[in-house]
Amino acid sequence: MKDKSPAFTTAIDAVNLFNRVNYQGYIGALSSPFYGRAVASLPPRRLQLSLRFQF
Repeated sequence: MKDKSPAFTTAIDAVNLFNRVNYQGYIGALSSPFYGRAVASLPPRRLQLSLRFQF
């Protein structure tokens, strides 16, 4: 059996990297003056750093 040496692994995950607005939750009532307009948006840019140590 071959012994493995300890190793570190790093990773960066990005969500909405360019920080564009992503609308959601559009008004669907035809009688509303706000018909077709978004009432919410998804969160702004998020970055996540992860480290992993294997032995």
